[in-house]
Amino acid sequence: EGKRIIRPDEDDSSYQSNSEFNTSFSNISFAGDNSNGPFHYGGGGSNCSTPVRRTQTSVGGGGGGGGAGGAGTGGGAFSKTSTPVASFRFLRKQGTNLSNIGQNEDSMNSTVVESSFFQAGEHDEEARRRRLEKALATIETQLGRPFVDPFNGELCRAFLAKVDFPSRNRDAAADNYHLSSANLPKLLKGQTANLGGTAYSIEKEVGRGSYGSVFRAVNSQSGAVVAIKYQKPANTWELYICTEVKKRLTNLKMLPGFMDISAAVIAPNASVLVSEFSQYGSLLDINNKIRTAATRKQVMHESLVMHFSCQILSIVEYLHACNIIHADIKPDNFLLMKIPSRDLEEPTLRLIDFGCAIDMNFFEPKRQFKKVIQTDGFTCIEMQEGRPWSFQTDLFCVAGTIHVMLFGEYMQLVKKYDCGWDIKQKLPRYAHGF
Repeated sequence: EGKRIIRPDEDDSSYQSNSEFNTSFSNISFAGDNSNGPFHYGGGGSNCSTPVRRTQTSVGGGGGGGGAGGAGTGGGAFSKTSTPVASFRFLRKQGTNLSNIGQNEDSMNSTVVESSFFQAGEHDEEARRRRLEKALATIETQLGRPFVDPFNGELCRAFLAKVDFPSRNRDAAADNYHLSSANLPKLLKGQTANLGGTAYSIEKEVGRGSYGSVFRAVNSQSGAVVAIKYQKPANTWELYICTEVKKRLTNLKMLPGFMDISAAVIAPNASVLVSEFSQYGSLLDINNKIRTAATRKQVMHESLVMHFSCQILSIVEYLHACNIIHADIKPDNFLLMKIPSRDLEEPTLRLIDFGCAIDMNFFEPKRQFKKVIQTDGFTCIEMQEGRPWSFQTDLFCVAGTIHVMLFGEYMQLVKKYDCGWDIKQKLPRYAHGF
């Protein structure tokens, strides 16, 4: 049997509530053709702490380890009461300790590796050659194992070295990241931070994990409100994945559906990623706001569930067409960026937190994995049964995300010997005709 591995340095107390988003837009009406007629979103909020994500190592497997939310208080929102629900409770964020690819196994070693890269001279060809040779040897060793762990920090760093990312030999004007030889200072509320030549006024911390924090800040030049993700030690994997998604997308109208890193700074001791701030929070926040309505029995209106589900499926379909697995899909990793409208052609939801994504271009075609990640309601059937998996994990987690919107509860499964697996919650009677 595999055994659970829980990081000894992580527990609930290392996370803070992400409840700083302004989500009051009760005056906005969303008229739609549904059984409730016009419906309104009435703000609301949640206090969600992020629990540790447990990992289980399969026989022959490796070791391993994933984003920010919103809040307030208020009334009925995107809601309908006809769908059956369980007794009310706030949904806690399903945390993951895989978010910092490259640091999840040996953070101290990662710091040394990153520092050695910055200490090499800009034109130190010999250092780059040695770095590449070591990376190729690491990749050959790791991929030669019976069961490859796609979240292995050493392997991911080797992949980055193979493709020379981040690179000093690039057109700086065409890239959105800055390499700094000086250490990054801590980001503190009320201070102004100069990141890559741009000044940001730090307003507040809106989320914290074991390896870093997320801050709400204002670009002092443009006035734009941004989210700054500060990670220590430096983590370049998420920046790489987001850059590749942008390059590989075939439909530019889908770009708003993916995390857009407008600026990044990579330093020897830490890294920062700057992206657009969501004033409305995540799908998890919206779910919890709805559940705090007066009756405490409301769930998201099924017309909105269908609307958001279509967006989620489209976003994931395009991501998989890029040959990338997100590997950490859940309601708190979909941010609502705009109010839904039938006139908008672009997605209003945005998929974030690509810290444990898998770039399948680094592997041979049809490669599958046996790494088991245990997150309540988001561990795919293949993992639960010890079978190989690849893109299935994302599809299962899409189902888990839709389940939260439909029922207001995390998905729980039961094994049925005659027909495989089923969900514990009962579907509304009208759904059986679909």
